[in-house]
Amino acid sequence: MKALIYKDMTLSWRWSSGIFLLLLAILIGVGITSGIDNTWKIVPAVFAFHTFILLPLTMGYDEESSFEAFALGNVATAKTYVTGKYVFAWIESVLGLITTFVVGAFVARYPGSELIFYVLSGLLIPLLISSIMLPPIFKYGAEKGRGVMAILYILLYLSIFGLREYLPGLYEWLSSLPAFPWLPALIFLGVVLLIHALSFVLSVKWQEKKEF
Repeated sequence: MKALIYKDMTLSWRWSSGIFLLLLAILIGVGITSGIDNTWKIVPAVFAFHTFILLPLTMGYDEESSFEAFALGNVATAKTYVTGKYVFAWIESVLGLITTFVVGAFVARYPGSELIFYVLSGLLIPLLISSIMLPPIFKYGAEKGRGVMAILYILLYLSIFGLREYLPGLYEWLSSLPAFPWLPALIFLGVVLLIHALSFVLSVKWQEKKEF
């Protein structure tokens, strides 16, 4: 599995320079048009976009180069291969956690409750994105999987967009809880980790059914 992770990280490093320049330009643009505080708030989105862009690229590379068939036929089991892809998301999550903590605590200087949710977003968004993204790709392949993945993201976006007017009330209700912010934070953490675990199980199941 170490070789699989090393291969994906090497490819990601090769592709990342252009992507990070694009994301840096977006950050600068937001800072110029909306103020520096909004720039810090979209830092978690950097890791979201990074995960969203690079994971399908590594999956597509494996499919087009027949690396997936080679690895599964020689050096890896289906579970090992799937785990290698999820490790990429775990690394992104850890980097997101560290970066948002440093930025939130020492640069933006967010207050306690806001800092907790800010750091939590840096940790959980890459996990949630990979949870939605990887099962369709493992089931349908990189090309068809992107289409299914896009539909899922559109449905998720429409759901959030439709519920946006209720978000202030939800936050107000959460703030009224005696254990705020720790209890809501733990609930969000638990829900995303559960979704991620189910995603992993589905991915392994569908990968095991593939024939090469």
